[in-house]
Amino acid sequence: MPFMNRVFHKYLDSFVVVFAVDILVHWANHLVCRENLKAVLEVLREKNLFGEHKMCLFSLEAVSLLGHVTSKDGNVVRLRKIEATVEWERPTSVR
Repeated sequence: MPFMNRVFHKYLDSFVVVFAVDILVHWANHLVCRENLKAVLEVLREKNLFGEHKMCLFSLEAVSLLGHVTSKDGNVVRLRKIEATVEWERPTSVR
């Protein structure tokens, strides 16, 4: 299991998603956002891990990460990222 997944194992798939070193904290409503964010920051402090302030983004309606857009409506693949695959010419032979 990758390091950041081990660090946030307790919260993974509950309100935390980790991609390499990117940490996405999400919640269904703003009533629980403070508790979720506080829990994540406490884990980072316990492990002596620090984030780059200029890389932190808060209260976004949608997040684009690794070719996907995540929002309150769910996850959507960015078409630009899969354009080559969609337009791939269909093979005409086994070879």
